[in-house]
Amino acid sequence: MQFAQQQSVLPQERQQGRRQDNFLLEFAGLQRLRTYRPRQMVLNQGDCTAHILIIVNGWAEQTIQLADGRRQIVAFGLPGDLCCSDLSSRSRVEQSIMALTSLTVAIVGKLEFRTLLTGNARLSRSFWRNQMLSLSIQRRWTAILGQMDARERVAHLLCELYLRQEKIGAAVQGACSCPLTQTQVAEACGLTQVHTNRVIQDLRRRGLIELRTKRLVIPSLKEMMAVAQFDGSYLDLGDPEPTLAETRASQPA
Repeated sequence: MQFAQQQSVLPQERQQGRRQDNFLLEFAGLQRLRTYRPRQMVLNQGDCTAHILIIVNGWAEQTIQLADGRRQIVAFGLPGDLCCSDLSSRSRVEQSIMALTSLTVAIVGKLEFRTLLTGNARLSRSFWRNQMLSLSIQRRWTAILGQMDARERVAHLLCELYLRQEKIGAAVQGACSCPLTQTQVAEACGLTQVHTNRVIQDLRRRGLIELRTKRLVIPSLKEMMAVAQFDGSYLDLGDPEPTLAETRASQPA
């Protein structure tokens, strides 16, 4: 597996000390970092890797491709999310991982990370919390694809992406980043691109969303959540993790 050029400094927003509510993200910012260009492949489906990847900055998509070329987006990765979280020494990844935007990831050897988990209770807690959140999102996506109509699927995805960004301080007053194309929304929601376009235009006409250059605005999150039958409890797994600085400050001298 080939990694892109190493980056030796933290992203500017982290240098400025922006508060994150994910202990794993704080940990990742202190590790070896790699950067990827938009649309650059990080790992291909079936690759073997001896590392875990933690997103520090940017967005990634995870996809599974069938033998006939059809593909399904199975996850979007945001800062603080784990990719390749299987801690087996050298396992094959089940999905391809590609940078949607300029992407910075922390690269940590699996053996090293397993050792760190056994000696750091807060890191272990944050790791398993991240794993539980990923499973919770996957269960919800399964229910959505099986039971919801097209409008509900798209609205639900946009609500989820907004609230996930809100939790890391990247969404303010109904506005957040949204670098997705309509094709990517379609592939995540199990719809055709034509159908997705019609749904997005309908949501726009109803004043539920505004899409600007890579930005999503939801004027009334309450109304949007009603359309999506959105219950955000699956994203709420307890109190935010403390930062590294807070953890050190709480330790006895």
